[in-house]
Amino acid sequence: MKKILSIFLIMIMAFAVIGSAAARPDMQRSSSADALEDAEVLAFIPSGDGENAIGYYEDEEENVGPESFAVSGGDVYILDSVKNRIVAIEDGAARYIPVSGIEHPTKFALVGDRFYIVGNGINVMDINGRILRSVSFPEKVAANDIYRVYSNGNELCMLTHDLECFKLNSSDYEWIKDCQIGVDGRFEQIETLSLPNVKVDLDVGPTCLVQYLQHSESELLVGVYEFVPYLPVIETEYTVRKYDMQGQLLGCTVINNLEAYSLPNMVVNVDPSTGIVYTMLCREEGVYITKPNFRMEYQSHMDELTEIAENILESDGKILPTRYSTVTSKTRAEVESRADAARTHQWELHDGNTTPYGNIIIPIQFENKEPPETMHGIPYCFGGWFLSISSGFDQKLAYSITGNTDHDHGHADGTIGLDCSGFVSYAYYISYHGTDDFVSYGHYVNGNQSNSTLICSLSNLKKMDFILRYNVPGHANHIMLFRTLVTSVSINTIESTTVYDASDPDDLMQGVKNKTWQIADLSGSVIRTPYACGGTETCTMGSDYHSNSSKHWKTCIHCGEAGTKSSHTWTSTYVNNDQQHWKECTVCERKSNISDHSWTSTYAHNGQQHWQECTVCGRIRNLADHSWIAYQNGYRCKICFLYVDQYPADKTCNSIVETELY
Repeated sequence: MKKILSIFLIMIMAFAVIGSAAARPDMQRSSSADALEDAEVLAFIPSGDGENAIGYYEDEEENVGPESFAVSGGDVYILDSVKNRIVAIEDGAARYIPVSGIEHPTKFALVGDRFYIVGNGINVMDINGRILRSVSFPEKVAANDIYRVYSNGNELCMLTHDLECFKLNSSDYEWIKDCQIGVDGRFEQIETLSLPNVKVDLDVGPTCLVQYLQHSESELLVGVYEFVPYLPVIETEYTVRKYDMQGQLLGCTVINNLEAYSLPNMVVNVDPSTGIVYTMLCREEGVYITKPNFRMEYQSHMDELTEIAENILESDGKILPTRYSTVTSKTRAEVESRADAARTHQWELHDGNTTPYGNIIIPIQFENKEPPETMHGIPYCFGGWFLSISSGFDQKLAYSITGNTDHDHGHADGTIGLDCSGFVSYAYYISYHGTDDFVSYGHYVNGNQSNSTLICSLSNLKKMDFILRYNVPGHANHIMLFRTLVTSVSINTIESTTVYDASDPDDLMQGVKNKTWQIADLSGSVIRTPYACGGTETCTMGSDYHSNSSKHWKTCIHCGEAGTKSSHTWTSTYVNNDQQHWKECTVCERKSNISDHSWTSTYAHNGQQHWQECTVCGRIRNLADHSWIAYQNGYRCKICFLYVDQYPADKTCNSIVETELY
């Protein structure tokens, strides 16, 4: 498919935007329920630097592209976050609307002929880009609390990460709290969403989390994250599903993130005028807006995701032998308190703190600052670490540069602060551990096994456990500390990071801070903890085996830690059924070398019967008594052609049903 697309894109670059079905890239259609391949494509915009291309760029931690979109009456509006504009495709023609006053906007909605763009408050903009006014957030809601904004037809709606729903009164621009969505049964077979006046039970299974998106009087729209079970790697498959208010599935579409260039802040939008669901898919070649077919089944990619997770672990050459004891003397509460001390630490910015030399790049919060000024939080500093804020940071303020975000030239002398692994080392009161060192510190957080049901590892993640993001298998490029799983199916962390949201003035900070991650953005991350079995020293291994292609092992029924891994012992002969044969491990019963039978073209036989035989495993099929016919001076089986001089004694003459004359 990529080959077809690349050839086609060369032909269409001059046209830049494809808004009609006749002009879009040709692709194979299927009934896989894939949001791109099994869908109608409303619009396609190629990626690139020119005015007619959508903006992409590669960030240190993730690729970045458009973050949100809206469809209204068939017209498409894409928030081109990189180029600070809205791309409008109206009646098949494109125009570009600049977004002023907000750098890298990530959330917006279209209500009537007004755009509502989330920044420091919500900017109200007309369809030509003119700012009309600004609207404050609801009381006690900050920019980073907002999960999404959308139109219900006549009103702007806001949904927070805690699933509080607000509506904006268009006459006085005051917010009204509409409802609170409740969620029960996380990581259980049945997850329940409590909507106004009704509770809906969704049978999704213990390896899934439900993400509330929107609802009407008769339908509920949700996203469902299905996690690779058991393995301590976050890999998920995302489906968008419609249910009725009795919890019956009405249809679904699958978002294949294996092919994604970047993951938008919001992948789903509902046209308020029609109720039709649309998706935005960011691929390497460009951005697709699609109207997917919602089907009762979809083609899953879980086997591929599981293989990716296994490869991450198998390639991790720095993993130490399993340790069953807790490797820290500090409680989770002590670690969290110390982490928060680094986040909230108050200090005075002095002259010279923000005068870099060489390749030093000072963190963004110090730009345009004029000392003396009171600051909060320890800044990011590549290679930075200390065991005490008072002796490691405060005492050096008078003669040091506060922070350095340059990752390309190593630690610079004369700089102070904490990088991501230095921060985790500080929080845990330990000597400096680089990010790669944490790959082997403590042990994996695996999914428990209960009643032979595999549970995803995220369900066992506890406060202050590690989330390690990998750039290549075996090498972590970022580490963060887990705080909580948010109701909207996001994760709250505390970390030292260079990533910030330019559209949110409260987040203009490169250093130690709280951060909210979408689950999909953490794909490929490994989760570890320094605590075994909640602080006890001994793991209890379960009775069932887990396995990969080369080894099998048992796991602790409490913390999920893997025990000793042993190589498979394969059967010397093949095990088989009617269709296939395979080798099987005599210990864990894992199958290998599975293939279809290879049947002989001729029949084998004895004096009474004939049959066909698999040339690999020896299984037989079509076993039957001979069917004799008179032939020449004797008798021959008309199936296998066995010839005998005399008719078999155990057969009566009535068995001769045919005569051949030659």
